[in-house]
Amino acid sequence: DSAACLGIVLEFYGHVHSALDLRRLCAVGRDGASVAQIQRGTEALGHKCRIVKKGIESLRKATMPIILHWDLRHFVVLEGMSKDRVWINDPAVGRRKLTRAEFERHFTGICLEITVDAEAEAKEKGPSWSALKALAPAGTQHIKTALSVGIAGSFLVFIVDLVFGGIPRAFFDYIVGYQISSWGYALGLVGLPILLIRSALRHLQSLRLESQTQDLSLHMKRAFLDRLYARPTVFFDTHFAGELFGRLRDLDQSLRVSLKALHTIMPQTVTILLSIGTLVFFAPLMAVMLVVPRIALLGWLFLLTTRTRELELRLRDEMARNQALQAQRAGGFLRFFSTGLQDHLLATCLPLIGRWQAAKAAKERHFIAYNSAQRSFETISLPLSSFVGAYLMMDAQLTYGGFMLASALAVILSTQMSELFDTIQKLRGLQPIVRRVAEVVEEAELEEHLESQEFPVMQSDSMELDSSVHIFLNRVGFGYNSIDADLYADLSFAIKRHEFVCILGQSGVGKSTLLDLIAGLRRPIGGGVYFNGQLLKGPAPCGFVVADDELMVGTLASFVASGKEADPERLTDVLREVELWDRLGFFVHADGSEKLEKQGLSRGEVQRLMLAQALYRNQECLLFDEAFNHLSLEQSMRILTRLRQKGMTIVMATHRPEIQQLCDRFVILKPQVGGPIQVSTMPNPAANTNALTDGTR
Repeated sequence: DSAACLGIVLEFYGHVHSALDLRRLCAVGRDGASVAQIQRGTEALGHKCRIVKKGIESLRKATMPIILHWDLRHFVVLEGMSKDRVWINDPAVGRRKLTRAEFERHFTGICLEITVDAEAEAKEKGPSWSALKALAPAGTQHIKTALSVGIAGSFLVFIVDLVFGGIPRAFFDYIVGYQISSWGYALGLVGLPILLIRSALRHLQSLRLESQTQDLSLHMKRAFLDRLYARPTVFFDTHFAGELFGRLRDLDQSLRVSLKALHTIMPQTVTILLSIGTLVFFAPLMAVMLVVPRIALLGWLFLLTTRTRELELRLRDEMARNQALQAQRAGGFLRFFSTGLQDHLLATCLPLIGRWQAAKAAKERHFIAYNSAQRSFETISLPLSSFVGAYLMMDAQLTYGGFMLASALAVILSTQMSELFDTIQKLRGLQPIVRRVAEVVEEAELEEHLESQEFPVMQSDSMELDSSVHIFLNRVGFGYNSIDADLYADLSFAIKRHEFVCILGQSGVGKSTLLDLIAGLRRPIGGGVYFNGQLLKGPAPCGFVVADDELMVGTLASFVASGKEADPERLTDVLREVELWDRLGFFVHADGSEKLEKQGLSRGEVQRLMLAQALYRNQECLLFDEAFNHLSLEQSMRILTRLRQKGMTIVMATHRPEIQQLCDRFVILKPQVGGPIQVSTMPNPAANTNALTDGTR
């Protein structure tokens, strides 16, 4: 519906686009498109899109049609508004007339104002290299090494080629000229080892390139994933996981092509410069006659390629408009024919068909010109070098051996310039792939910017709190649409150090979401969460244990230490605390090659292993989300006793009443009809009798 709404607004201004084209430009996925994606698709068409928040009265003064966010889940187009009536175009059901009260129940307050440029044409957005700057440090050293190896290797290969090309000159100018026949056989045999050396150098270059490509791909993908996983949970709520990892495959593809291109561009450039320099030294006139026409032809080819790409975009735009109009008019064919207006139908279609055919003809003309220029470039090399060489030999400025060497250099020059042009074209062809990778970063940054624009009050980075307060939620507001605080509003409470707090509420009320807010996995719309008096701006300094089974790969040490180098003593301590030492202790003393087999562990052991991972990360604060479901009451009490004796702050969401009675205080969540969740706190009346700190009940 997001792409359909954009199409409705653009069609109102006379810009018709196919639904397929709009869905592609707005990157519509399984869950539709966000406001950021609609804005990017609008700008890709050459128009402007402004995202604003408006009240009902200000909407009456807005320029219509305007796209509205509707029911927190899709979009509609507002076409008209009176004092007590509203006219909308809903892609799901068509045009509707609503009362003012009905409209207010569905409208979220978010609007997308489209400003149409009458002269705009579809433009292909270039790659956003700035959005990938965060990934650059991971691969800078690899790129520098690749360039160094490429330049050094190309210099050595050129020297070998120059020596091999000098064999004919030595043969004709010296052995034949001075009749030194005894050296003829030896000179001929020299060529074989030179060819073998050249092949070996090329092979070593290829091996080095593949090794560097693998290393760079690993480092860049890790940087991409680190940046991706730093996003708040809401980012993954609105993005399909398959699409994100599709972008990761795009990154791998672009890295491979880019590194190979960089590995060849510099060597090709060095080889071209060395060839030109050598030609200038042996035959300046031949160098000028060979280089200048080639540069002119390559420049012409580049301009033709650029123009052809522009015409392809224009042709695609005109085809989309024509197809959209034909599809729109198809439903009215019978009405037109029954009333004798078929001529009018044809007349309305002819202008678009004419523009489509004109764009197609212009593209074909430039394509023919491009092919002609490319064939000219390929066929001009040998005749031009032969003509210039023959003229210089007739003028006694060049010997026959020198002509053979110059011809060899001309072949190298022609080949390298052609390959350099093809390499640059491959890099230009990477633009859509690089753009898809950058869109993930750009969209997340845009969403963060939009969220920051909606914050009613900016929170200070620090707050003066009592020293006993560990966690403080200050007027926190949150909603799943990242716009309205309809789940939590003005939520404030404190959790003291060493306190055991239990979050209570029915299933689906929002307990896990509250834990996500405390853990920094979700960003509040308003207010802030403070740890030790500091505003939380990323993941909280605490361990988080969830009920779901964690993906376990690698060794025990790598899993518990979250991929970092594990301290054996600390690893032993946390395994003892969660009562897994007797079961898994042998993994610690193994040589490190023993892999965890999740299938061999019970669900309770998996939960305790996840608790060990959280304990290894943080020894001050732990968050539990139904994390004791598969543990017995006795074992749960023993583990909680140890954690309380360590003086840890514990925040837990659980449905087990026997564990609920072990806490110091309750945070109670109650849903409200048509409003945010009501949150209250109360001490546990049985807290003193349960006293976990001494290990008894």
